[in-house]
Amino acid sequence: MAFARQIGKVRQEGEVSDRQIIENTYKNGIHAADMAVARKMAAAVLKAKNEGDSLGGIIECRIVGVGAGIGEPMFCSIEGELSQAVFAIPGVKGLEFGAGFASSAMRGSQHNDQYFLESGKVVTRTNNSGGILGGAVKRHADSVQGRNEAHIQHPHRAENRQPAEKNE
Repeated sequence: MAFARQIGKVRQEGEVSDRQIIENTYKNGIHAADMAVARKMAAAVLKAKNEGDSLGGIIECRIVGVGAGIGEPMFCSIEGELSQAVFAIPGVKGLEFGAGFASSAMRGSQHNDQYFLESGKVVTRTNNSGGILGGAVKRHADSVQGRNEAHIQHPHRAENRQPAEKNE
């Protein structure tokens, strides 16, 4: 599922739920997740058009329901495969996964998606890695495979499959 996150200087701020995307993106020609933002985006596009110009934008896409383990650590990483497809679209100039370009300003301890047990499932509180670990899709169900890419020397929280066995 995807929606227009930004067109020109008009940006959809804050969290956008999957429900908002599903309910609103096809109700407006801009494909924004918020109708008020869609009207502002449309006005910005018309203004640029009337001035004989155009605007760039940011499309946010979420891929859900992908099985764990798809992708390879090196030459067939999920990031590489998706990037190849996305950059085949004329006009695409950048692509982010998870925290994306903002991660360059983060320390490893800030970027690290730490694992917690919630309702019997292993989950992360953040999605800085974009759901990808070592080039492959992570699984957030009942087991975690792989290792963290953030190479830090700070203690961090992790979860075992047994709720009573927490690691620091």
